[in-house]
Amino acid sequence: ATTEGALIASMNRGCKLLQGGVNVHVEDVGMTRAPLIGCESIEAAREFREWLLTNTNVIKVLFEETSQHSTLQSVTAHQCGRDIHLKFRAITDDAMGMNMVTKGCTAVLIHIKKYFPKIKIISLSGNYCTDKKVAATNWITGRGKLVIAEAKLQPMDIQKILGCTGKDLVEINVKKNLVGSAFAGAFGSFNAQASNVVAGLYAAMGQDLGQIGTSSTCIVQIEWNSDDSLSASVTMPNVEVGVVGGGTDLPSQSEALKIAQVESSMDLASLVGGGVLAGELSLLGSLCRGDLMDAHLKLNRKNV
Repeated sequence: ATTEGALIASMNRGCKLLQGGVNVHVEDVGMTRAPLIGCESIEAAREFREWLLTNTNVIKVLFEETSQHSTLQSVTAHQCGRDIHLKFRAITDDAMGMNMVTKGCTAVLIHIKKYFPKIKIISLSGNYCTDKKVAATNWITGRGKLVIAEAKLQPMDIQKILGCTGKDLVEINVKKNLVGSAFAGAFGSFNAQASNVVAGLYAAMGQDLGQIGTSSTCIVQIEWNSDDSLSASVTMPNVEVGVVGGGTDLPSQSEALKIAQVESSMDLASLVGGGVLAGELSLLGSLCRGDLMDAHLKLNRKNV
């Protein structure tokens, strides 16, 4: 789903280049929620934190009683002054899982409050999750699905389909996506247009549109192989997707999932990875050729 005419043509070209196949690795790293707890002093906060870390078995039981589809992976507690930032991480099957994890956290906090009546639950979400905001914690430890997609490209196909050389592709990726992004102080944005593809797929397939920015964190690598072919890959540590709940039940979105033969959240995450790789290669090729503006004028402008 997009309002940008040139993007559809660009994606078709990228997919054509990848018709030899894409290898995709998907790991479910778990959905997170991070409640914020206030204590009366730093000593009280330290004692509260120690209790939490020594009673994880109790917390796990309370959390998992709220849903048969959630499995608590870990609970961490980080002290900042008199406050404790908790982080619950759970596997949520085929749901994106935010509501499921939040429900589990709520049950745990109700129980904890009985033992520590003086604590204050400042917020069910203290922004350490981190949801709908690009953050280092998600880039490092992941949130949702870690997706790595890779394809082997032949120089002849690159020249024929993208109209540039393999050398051009390697150079522009390093100087634009890696060096240029670093020079700009970009964070998790070592790519050309990952968010374009994520936005299109999320709108079409009933995902949470507020997570487009976070799910688009991505680094692109294009390297030479020993046989003179190229390896192109995208690594996305924070793909937040689900195939049950939310907008996935809407008629058009449900139909889109069926057409794409998406049966699980892992399938959808794979589709995101492959789609982003196609979009990256196509745009980089266009930039190498220098015809990006021509394509937009031809496909995305209204004649008046």
